Amino acid sequence: MARFLKDKQKSKGAAPGSLIFIGRQKMDYSCIRVTQYNAEYVKEGEVKALDKISEYLSDDHVAWISVRGLQDTNLIGKLGKKFDISALILEDILKSLNFNRELRKVQIDQISLIVGKNYLISIQETDNEYFEDVSKRIYAGQGKIRSLSSDYLCYAMIDTLVDNYILNIEKLGNVIEEQEKLLLTSGKELVENIYHYKTELSYVR
Repeated sequence: MARFLKDKQKSKGAAPGSLIFIGRQKMDYSCIRVTQYNAEYVKEGEVKALDKISEYLSDDHVAWISVRGLQDTNLIGKLGKKFDISALILEDILKSLNFNRELRKVQIDQISLIVGKNYLISIQETDNEYFEDVSKRIYAGQGKIRSLSSDYLCYAMIDTLVDNYILNIEKLGNVIEEQEKLLLTSGKELVENIYHYKTELSYVR
């Protein structure tokens, strides 16, 4: 099966919007962290019980609710009910990619961003710090992020993902250029390498 396709057998025959995890489990458990901020302060904490999530919401600050681990569909379903999010919306996925030079593969994780009044929910497959730069800007109070609402936070996060695409395409391009320098002394292995990296580029596209 092509790497960019999911195994749809688990969801075959299910109604549209059914929350069925069809990927490869990448975390042992799901966790939720909330970062609350405004122009004056920043607070962060882990949510132990989903029914307590409302305590973190307020018109006085933005709440960034970060959910890590997609395999717990029960948790995702409860989150959808808590925030009145359609199951069809929960199926809408962005992706983040990372070129792993040692494995010679482009690795992709699913990421969802859901924006509400004074809150943003990010849902991702792994514990990778894709939005570390955004978090640093929040804590440092850099730029507009602390003085604007949740839609600007969403913009900043999407901008970070796009920058990450470009960075990893450059990494892959550098590896291909290194291979091209060897063309004059090429052998079967080099041809196979070039074909491999062309496949990775197709995966990115």
